[in-house]
Amino acid sequence: MVSSLSGGDIKAEFRSVAMEKLLLYLKVMKKRIIAIDETNGRIDISDNPPDMPDVDVKVGIRIIDSWIRIFCLIKAPFTIEELGPSAADVLFGLLRLQDDYAEFNFGISRNNELVVKADIYIPALTLDVFMEEYYGVLNAYAKFMTKILPILKEGKMGWREMMDIW
Repeated sequence: MVSSLSGGDIKAEFRSVAMEKLLLYLKVMKKRIIAIDETNGRIDISDNPPDMPDVDVKVGIRIIDSWIRIFCLIKAPFTIEELGPSAADVLFGLLRLQDDYAEFNFGISRNNELVVKADIYIPALTLDVFMEEYYGVLNAYAKFMTKILPILKEGKMGWREMMDIW
């Protein structure tokens, strides 16, 4: 049977099916959903990172074309000057971490926010894949905030120290 859906209809159907699956998975995982925008493919969750029971962090989920992005905000606004003279070393370290750990990436959003994120191709979206990426982002957020950020604030971090800590 040949589908009569046009390109725009297929994208809308992908978004709709992805949203349904995401909401089901979040229910199974017993997550606190704080906002849902089905029209724009957005879900926000309030969650506690590992080993940070008193910290609530917003986990954002966005459907972008054929992809689902899961992310946590680390710093907003973020400027390179905040990293001081070791900025290149720190950025090198973040890029090295991404190479060593496939379950997350660091990025700078259009609004100059430092984020940790993971992307899932919609056809690959299963509960196991979603949970792995979701918790990978949350774990990376926790580790960055508890292990990396305090040393960055002291101005004593280079990429080798970052790799050793991680």
